[in-house]
Amino acid sequence: MFYISDNEADHIAAAQTIEDRRNFLIHLARTANLPLLTKHFDGSIRYCFNCRCIKPDRAHHCSICRKCVLKYDHHCPWTNSCVSFGNYKFFILFLGYALIFCIYVAATSIEYFIKFWQNVTSPQQDTSSLSTSGAPSAGKFHLLFLFFASVMFAVSVSTLFFYHLYLIWKNRTTLESFRSPIFIDGPNKNGFDLGYKQNFFEIFGSSLLLAILPVTSTGDALIPIDSNTSYIDDHHIINEKQKMAPNTTKPKNKKQITNEVVTREYTINLHKRLHGVAFKKRAPRAVKEIKRFAEKMMRTPDVRIDSKLNKEIWSQGINHVPYRVRIRLARQRNEDEDSPHKLYTLVTYVRVPTFKGLMTANVDNE
Repeated sequence: MFYISDNEADHIAAAQTIEDRRNFLIHLARTANLPLLTKHFDGSIRYCFNCRCIKPDRAHHCSICRKCVLKYDHHCPWTNSCVSFGNYKFFILFLGYALIFCIYVAATSIEYFIKFWQNVTSPQQDTSSLSTSGAPSAGKFHLLFLFFASVMFAVSVSTLFFYHLYLIWKNRTTLESFRSPIFIDGPNKNGFDLGYKQNFFEIFGSSLLLAILPVTSTGDALIPIDSNTSYIDDHHIINEKQKMAPNTTKPKNKKQITNEVVTREYTINLHKRLHGVAFKKRAPRAVKEIKRFAEKMMRTPDVRIDSKLNKEIWSQGINHVPYRVRIRLARQRNEDEDSPHKLYTLVTYVRVPTFKGLMTANVDNE
């Protein structure tokens, strides 16, 4: 947790307005260079008044344990503890081991359960005892209970176990599956998704042998982030201060803004726009959506796609058009005097070893 001093906590508590508290929290986070990606629903940095700390991403306050918990998933009444970063792997293994044990008990007791059931339903058989290979009469109800209990627990535990495997696949917590974390560009359930392989390694580690053993997971419960994508980076802080500070200067008009030469980088996700599109139409559709995204973000109707980006989209075949791609948008002055537009946007491909830690802009349906 990112704990603050008593004086700083008193300053936050005594803030007259939400804007004052928000500005002070941004100042604290920037001074300490805190790696924050998510924010509160009102746009401020996530802060816990009970624990007097700035909450890291995915950390939440547990009302039962009365403390903030890293990568909080839920409070388990069966173990009477929070399932979180420190014990999430153990919780998953506990469910897996319990499921295997229930299946083992059901498999080893079903033979005697069948014999007991045959003796009960058959009038020719003596219901007072089982066969010599079965269990004694005193244990017949015990076998009945044992079999049914193991089956019922196997069904309930398997439901919880496979649900959490799905959450691991998506890199979500139980809380995030019901309430999406809020990033700079809005709520996103898949904001921490690193791909199923990296998601698995994040919980179980890279060793398959150690994955099934109760060995502590490594890490600090913080998703690796890029310095340009933090919630408290310089660009975002300037924007936040401009929103909250009194407007003492005349704002630039739209024409002045679009006449500026600027370069930006984005990681865009085209899944929603390409889902359900025929394979042979996906590559042209991807190019079209990238151009539309660039036009919207840079406010230039003249958008040009670099040949390397076009090649990257088409190189893997029509069946494997990439859904996620890193691009650089450069708004440049048009040297063609006959062109009706003074500026144009050049979209180039940025090769990255992994999308891990890079904020992604989802190109949604309009």
